Amino acid sequence: MTARSSHRVSVTVMGLNEGATLAFQVERTVLWLQATFAEWEVLIVDDGSTDETPAIARRLAEADPTHVRVLTHPENRGMGAALRTGYQAARLDWVGHLAADAQIPPQAFEPFVPLMDEVPLLLSRFRDRGDGLSRRVLSAGFKLVGRALVGHPCDFTGVHLVRRELLARTTLASDTFFFNVEMPLGLLRAGVPHRFVTIEPPEPRRHGQSKVTGARRIARVVGEMLRYRRRENAA
Repeated sequence: MTARSSHRVSVTVMGLNEGATLAFQVERTVLWLQATFAEWEVLIVDDGSTDETPAIARRLAEADPTHVRVLTHPENRGMGAALRTGYQAARLDWVGHLAADAQIPPQAFEPFVPLMDEVPLLLSRFRDRGDGLSRRVLSAGFKLVGRALVGHPCDFTGVHLVRRELLARTTLASDTFFFNVEMPLGLLRAGVPHRFVTIEPPEPRRHGQSKVTGARRIARVVGEMLRYRRRENAA
C-alpha cells in the first residue's frame, strides 16, 4: 500500500441546490482524501440552497464530525463568495475546492500530490472541456474577454491547490466564477512559484444545469473582470 502524503489538505465542496449530487461528491472526496493524506478536512458550503442540500450537508457532517464541516449562506451569494467562505474557514495547510455538481472528481487532484513538496501553488488546465459546442464557445469567449480585460486567457480554471498562507498575498473580492481567476492570477503576478498540470475533461453533469452560465451571471463575471482591471491599474 502506498504511504499517505504528510501534507494537510482542506477541500471546499460548494454548491447551490445540488441535493441530487452532493452526497456522492462529498463521499467520494472523503474516500480519496482518506486514502491520500494523513490529515484532511472537507468543508461543505451551502450557498443559499432551497432544496434538500442543507439537510444532506448536515447528515454528512454528523456522520464524520472530525473531518466534515458545514458552512451556510442564508441566501445565494455566488460561487466566489462560497469559495471565500470555505477558504477562510479552512484550518489546514493546503486549500482547494470541488463543485458539488460532481463533474470534477477528487482524483483530479492526483497529479498535484507529487508536486506539493516543490511549489506552493498548483494549477491545472483541462485536456479538453468535452462539454459540447455551447460550452466550448463559452469557454473560448471567456478566454478572449479575459485576455482583453485582465491580460491573461484565464485558462487555469480546473482544480487547484494553494498553500493557505498565500491567500493573504492576493485580493479575494469576487463573488462569481471569476474567483477561479482572481486568486491564482494575483499569486502568479506576485511571482509565487507554481506548476501547471493537465487534467481530464469534466464528467457529464448528473443532474440539473450549470449555475455559472446565463446572461445575468456572465454579465456579473465581466463586471468583476473590469473591477479587477481597475484595481490592478490603480495599484
